[in-house]
This record gives sequence, C-alpha cells and structure tokens, in this order.
Amino acid sequence: PLNKNKNATTWAAPKNISSLYSTKKMHISTGIYLLLIYGLLICAIYFFTKNNHHKKALIFILALGFILRCFISSDMYLHQWDERFHALVAKNIIAHPLQPTLYDNPVLDYDYRDWSGNHIWLSKPPLPFWIMGASMTIFGKNELGLRLPSLIFSLLGVLLTFWIARLLFNQKTGVIAAFFHTIHGLHLELTGGLISADHVDVLFLTCFQISILFIIKYIKNNKFKDLIIIGLLAGLAYLCKWIMAFFIIFIWMSMYILIKRNFRKLIVITLVIILTFLIAILPWHLFILYQYPQEAQWIFRQMFAPVHTESATAAHSGGIFFYFTQIRIIFGELIYIPLIWLVFKCCNIKMPGIFKMPCISRTALFSKKRIHLWILFLWICLPLILLSVSAMKKHTYIMMSAPAFFILTAFFIIYFLKIQKRLHTKTWMNYVFVALLILLPVRYSIERIKPFKHRMEHPAWRVRLSELDKQISDTQNVILSGEPHYLNAMFYYDMIAYKHKLNEAQLQQVKNMGYKVFEYQQEKYIEK
Repeated sequence: PLNKNKNATTWAAPKNISSLYSTKKMHISTGIYLLLIYGLLICAIYFFTKNNHHKKALIFILALGFILRCFISSDMYLHQWDERFHALVAKNIIAHPLQPTLYDNPVLDYDYRDWSGNHIWLSKPPLPFWIMGASMTIFGKNELGLRLPSLIFSLLGVLLTFWIARLLFNQKTGVIAAFFHTIHGLHLELTGGLISADHVDVLFLTCFQISILFIIKYIKNNKFKDLIIIGLLAGLAYLCKWIMAFFIIFIWMSMYILIKRNFRKLIVITLVIILTFLIAILPWHLFILYQYPQEAQWIFRQMFAPVHTESATAAHSGGIFFYFTQIRIIFGELIYIPLIWLVFKCCNIKMPGIFKMPCISRTALFSKKRIHLWILFLWICLPLILLSVSAMKKHTYIMMSAPAFFILTAFFIIYFLKIQKRLHTKTWMNYVFVALLILLPVRYSIERIKPFKHRMEHPAWRVRLSELDKQISDTQNVILSGEPHYLNAMFYYDMIAYKHKLNEAQLQQVKNMGYKVFEYQQEKYIEK
C-alpha cells in the first residue's frame, strides 16, 4: 500500500511497522528468488552447451535475458538520465509524429538551444520516439509501454550476437557469446532506462548489429542486395543517434580494404551504400530544415562538437586511455588477455620462446583463416581508437563494439580449452582462469541488476503528484513552479511544470492566461 504522508522524501513507506517489515521481507525474497533462477538457468545453459544442444541452450539464454530485462525494467518511475526526456518526447510525438516536442505547450519564453527546456526537441533523431510512441499508443502511456520496445530489441540483439558469432565461427561460440550478451550489466541498464541514452542506444545497437551481420555476409558472398541493406540500416542507425552511425561506414570500409584489398571496387560499392544511406536520412533532414530551421541548424552545428576539446564537459571528459580502462569494468577485468591474444593472432605474431623477441611469420596477414579474427579486431579497435581521440567521453559509446567483445571472449575460451594441454600450467589453474572469464561478467551483471533494490513501488514524489492530480479537475490548466520532477509531472499528469520557481512577472503572465499555479514548498504544493 502507498503511504499518503506528504512528508515522505524518498520512497512511499508502508503505514506501520509490520507492513514495513513485510515490504523489506518481500524485496529480500524477490532478490533471492531472482538469484536462484539466475543460477539454475546458468546451470542449464552450461549443461546444454557442454553436450552440444545449442538450440536448447539458446532458448534458456533468451529466457534468462527476458527475466533479467523484465526485472530491471520494473521501476515504476522514470529515471533521471535520460529516460524522462525521451519518455516525454515520445508521449508528445503520439499527437503529432512530425513535431517532436519537450514542452508541448511552452507558456513561458524558452531558449531553443537549451535541450532540457525547449519546445521543438531535435537533440535525438525521431525513430526511437516513433517506436516508443507507437508502443505507448497500444499499451498505455506508462513505463510498460515506454520500455517494451527496448526489451524486445534487446533480446533481438542477443539473437543477433548468436547469428554473427555462428557466421564467423560456429554455434558453440555463438551460444557462449549470446550468454555474455544476455547477462551484460550495462546493456541491461540501457534496456531498463537506468542510464544515459537508454532506449535510444538499445535501438541504435540493434541497427548496428544488423549492419555488421550484412557486412560480413557481403564479404563472404558479394551479393549486391546486401549493400542496399547495409546502407538502409546505416540510415536507420543515423535516425537513432545522428553521426554515431558513421562508424558503420568506417568499419565497412576498413574491413573491405584489409580483407578484399580491391580499392577500385571499394569506391563503387561504398557509393552504393552512401546513396542508400542518403535516401534513408534526407527526407527527415530536409523536413526539419524547412519546418524548424533555427533548431535544425543549431543541432547540425552541434553534431561534431564532441570532437572538439572545448565541447567536453566535466561529466563527459577523460584522457586518451579512457575507453581502454573502461572496458575492464564493462567486460570484465581479464578482457585484456583475449584482446592481446587477438592482436597476436591477427598479425600472426609467434612467440618462439619466453625470453626471445616476437617475430612476424611470413604467412600472409590476411589469409582466409584470419579473416574472421580481423573482422572482430576492426569492430573492436576502430571505435576504441576513434572514440579515444574525441574530447567527449561516455562509457556507453563503446557499446557499439560490445557484441564483438562477447564473441571474442567466447571464441577465446573455446580456443584456450583446446590448447591448455600444450601450456606449461597446472590444469586447475586453467579452469580457474576460464571460470574467471565467465564469473567476472556475471558479477558485473548482478551488480547492475541490484536484485534487492526496491522496485515496483511508487516513489514519494509520484504519490504527492498523484494526490494533487486527484484534487484538480483540469490538470491541463495547471502549472507547477519549482517542481524538481518537472518532466515526470508532464509525462504522468499532463501538467505544465518548471524546475525553477516562477517570478512575479511570470506568475502574473500565466494567471492572465487562465492557469492555476502551484509552487512546490517543503514537500507540499501551495497555490500561488
């Protein structure tokens, strides 16, 4: 039961001590059950993978992924960054699909350059908001309707990781890689909307993965239709996250140059991809330039800002090795070992002895048996290098390479277990090493899931807003002043809300327009 006490500052506490104890006990029980299911499903996945029942293992992997994503998406409130912005824009876009807005009815003056308080909102492209808006049209303007597309696309991403790994190597590699993807803590947080970029990044990563899948298919089969699909998917990725989609074209060109080494053909087929890409993105570009010229010109000028040093804020700054240090947190502390091994294998560097210098074999670097490793190498290292020279640093940016890290770790585990007899190490040490490669990502997954966190409860601020909503017959004529959860108020209750307190001139202005003003003071609302 929700507490009606307006003095509650964080979460709506139960009415008495016994119900408080019951609530805590319920959260502990839920967490224990989740961890128990987690462990049992991992055991089932291990059993079926070991016995080469790959389809059954994949089913359990998807089941585990579905349970974890449902649990982490069960918060009954919008998260601070950036889900509340995306949710409000997606809600508003339902009424006018070609007009993405943050403040749907900006009664006060605003700065069109302020992405946190403007009217026309072009900070992100429209595709994720169209999809979230369509979902909320069907399932309601609530957390379920908002997060359901991310849950679906996130599970599709697990399948795509399996398909790409199977295409590059074999089914067992695909199953292990899919397992790493389904439990990955940062990807789960993006799916649940807990961290910056949230649902936008989930859809972007899905488009990115499908693009990589068809790039690999083209390298293998040289089918013209794959080029068209690559261009269209790059365009869809651009309509999710602007210029981050250019990494698809960079990776494509690098793979083709290094693997095929046909520069003349590269120019022709890249032009096909770019032409298809432009066909996908130009309609939206031309429309917003015509319909919202000042906002569009501003956002286009900001697109390349992350490259410049002066554009990086304190929250998004970092040195040249920022991403190289972040990958140990995101993919496990031992990820550097498979990564170093990948470099040695791609370059065919052999270590004839411990105290001898490494030498490069005369064998061609780009032989057929190394093509698949080179694809992983470019998918990982090209974004790492290009992102490292950019001034703007965010750990979520590297998620475009996450499936490649999963596949690399999976392939390395299989390879290591095959050659362990040739190593001068004890058997138990080898198994401990492999166990750590698996358990460190599992530990990171559990840390991010937070199995004992309070979920499926309304926070106190939402209870207060709900009570105010019940007291007012027409919330569309209400303005909240000094509301710390201003975006949430506009999403849930159709009020107009401002984080700052309205001054006397603004109060008089909105009252003359027929609005009622409630100011948030000391955990309650006072009518002004």
